[in-house]
Amino acid sequence: MVEQLRLINASAQVSYELVSEQNKARFESIFASLNNGLDEWLSLARAKDEGENTDPLTLKLLIEVLRKLENIENLLQSKAQGQNLELANSNLAVSLGYEGFAFDEACLKSGELYFAKVLIQGFVKKHIGLYFIALDDKTAKITRFSKSDEKEWAQNVARAELSAIRASKDNG
Repeated sequence: MVEQLRLINASAQVSYELVSEQNKARFESIFASLNNGLDEWLSLARAKDEGENTDPLTLKLLIEVLRKLENIENLLQSKAQGQNLELANSNLAVSLGYEGFAFDEACLKSGELYFAKVLIQGFVKKHIGLYFIALDDKTAKITRFSKSDEKEWAQNVARAELSAIRASKDNG
């Protein structure tokens, strides 16, 4: 029996590739480059109540600028080292959920492990790295992402759910 995920109508651009012994190290490198230490530092600082007198908007903007700089640095380093950050496939996921997503066309091999970069739309556009297992030829169950990316993903799904609820109230 195929596992069922609770999905809603929302979309995200997903670049993905089948994981193999030959590309596993490259994907781990990409995964690490997408997961910067800024989020972990910020979580630790909040836990210690550091920066409690700091304007939250200013702090958020500063963090985003630092993220952009870190992304540029990672991109330049990967090009200098000859690493390819592009993935073999790219499709639009048309349904999202907290545990996974689905494409509208058959593009996956059931039971296989994939690495993906997903473009999250929000205050700031951001790519998150994740691993997923194909439940069937269209449906993906997320198996791994960083704590900060998991939070970003959950916030993105929650925003989509709220939008769907508002739309149904407006139409109903």
